[in-house]
Amino acid sequence: MFAAVVGLSIVAYWALPFDALARLGLPRFQGGIEVFFIAGAMMVLGAAWALVANAELLLKPLTALFTRLPGLQFMTRLASAYPLHHRFRTGLSIVMFSLVIFAMTVMAVITNAMQNNYTYHNFQIDPSTPEAETYYFKVAPGQDKRALALALGSAFLDNGLESTVLEDAIWSVRGPRILLSNVLLGVVGLTLLLGIAALAITGTRAVVERRQQIGMLRALGCRRRLIQGAFLSESFFVGCTGSVLGVILGLILSNNIFAVDFFEQFHTGLIFSVPWNELELIVGVALLASLLAALLPAWQAGRVTPSEALRV
Repeated sequence: MFAAVVGLSIVAYWALPFDALARLGLPRFQGGIEVFFIAGAMMVLGAAWALVANAELLLKPLTALFTRLPGLQFMTRLASAYPLHHRFRTGLSIVMFSLVIFAMTVMAVITNAMQNNYTYHNFQIDPSTPEAETYYFKVAPGQDKRALALALGSAFLDNGLESTVLEDAIWSVRGPRILLSNVLLGVVGLTLLLGIAALAITGTRAVVERRQQIGMLRALGCRRRLIQGAFLSESFFVGCTGSVLGVILGLILSNNIFAVDFFEQFHTGLIFSVPWNELELIVGVALLASLLAALLPAWQAGRVTPSEALRV
């Protein structure tokens, strides 16, 4: 209970909008973008601490759900025994996974805001006789904008007309920023691959450490599929928990970033919006990768024979 109170208190403190801290009389950190990194790391650590310390509360509903399926119920108990016994190692794995998903969520929200920060407006010249310098042409549906712009420029070349497609002009301004954001998102994605590799290495090491336990289970009649399913369930638990924490906390921090108008100092006009399609893709890839990372340890665990394990 103490860990849950402390962990959730840390999450609540750093999840509050930064302006709300000042209104509540709490100390408000002054700084730049580094404050958001600190807030994200603290929220992930606090949530993982509270969750791992009270993991039984999550496992009870799963166990009750599988009570009518004896095989799945035993697999759930078997898969949760090792993570609950080694809570520190489980917590580090969840924190590592959550931080990567958290960073990808924040980058996806910022990139989505950059792609949607332009809207269409109807322009009207004042009712006077000014000398017009810019003309806007609305192209009919199905027409080639670039071909029409080239034709206009050629027809009025002697008059000094320079035709430009508005979409190309906008992309020339925001294109490099979106490219940079996508590159950063790709770098974070590579970090996710490193995290998956770390999960695979940790799972392989766990097989070596638990050879005697696996051998005893095999001697008691546990099938290979049951042992392999338990290892896959362990990895899926880490991946699922880390993904959920990363997405939720990432959206909270992203909302706080836009709430304090952090990007207004750059005159970008970005508006907070949730890229659900990108987040679904990120979570789906993360869960699939966590299962793929557990295939080798699960296969190794299934190959352990009772006699081989008991000789160690």
